[in-house]
Amino acid sequence: MEVIKKENIFIDSKGYPRFKDSKRLVHRFVAEKYIWKKNKKKFPFPFEEYQVHHIDKDKKNYRSDNLKLLTVREHEIEHNLVRAETLVIKALFVLFCMMGVLNIAGFIMRDYIISQNIRLFIGIFIITLSFLIIYLITRKKKDQKII
Repeated sequence: MEVIKKENIFIDSKGYPRFKDSKRLVHRFVAEKYIWKKNKKKFPFPFEEYQVHHIDKDKKNYRSDNLKLLTVREHEIEHNLVRAETLVIKALFVLFCMMGVLNIAGFIMRDYIISQNIRLFIGIFIITLSFLIIYLITRKKKDQKII
């Protein structure tokens, strides 16, 4: 492994080492050269499709034995970012069950899983929750009128 000279790098505003001349992230350079290129059969996607995980969580440790190539989804799981999203999915599923529209829930969940866009999913959840509240309020008013 070639030595990366400290005088050729700087630390950016997010705490990541970058090369002074190209502004390229050092850990991505190391991961591409010493992990991805040497094990291309293990990685079916182009390098740009991967995120680089620091095993020891130290952004400044860019040694190849401290780096791991992961997909976006794998990286989210590694950092426990999927936990909140799983709760949102369960809550939305229960919400749709209550409304009796499981087919719609299935389509939305399928589309979400394909896009992996949590912001869009949360937006849909909030809109759906709003409709449920309106539905429950109007139903309650109708029930009160009957009595």
